[in-house]
Amino acid sequence: MRFPETWIALTSRSLRISTLVVTIILIIFSGELDAQWVIKNLDEGSYSNKTCLSFKNDSLGLMMGTGSVVYKSRDVGETWDNINLNVQVNINDFQFIGDSVVYAAGDQYLGAGQGLLSKLIKSVDNGDTLSLIH
Repeated sequence: MRFPETWIALTSRSLRISTLVVTIILIIFSGELDAQWVIKNLDEGSYSNKTCLSFKNDSLGLMMGTGSVVYKSRDVGETWDNINLNVQVNINDFQFIGDSVVYAAGDQYLGAGQGLLSKLIKSVDNGDTLSLIH
């Protein structure tokens, strides 16, 4: 089947116009679509890794990691408060449960040749206080 030359020209012209319109829209909105990353320095001089981060809602977030590191933000990550854990545990993961409970799983280094001991940590106040339960 052969298409008329006027149809091919019209289709090609429509395609160029559509491409131009999409390009202009992308240029106009590219500033608004561009993600902005901000680096936050939390604890200069600390030798710990932050291994997990989660936000419960639009404002409350926790960040945990090795060396008993626990940070809490109440303002969408603008500021982070260091929460004292009182036990040396490397936290591998945590989960918000319900309204205010948080469980964290980690391990404790027992020393050379002795390996690791699994630990479970619980908070009943969204991470303000953390207790070792196993």
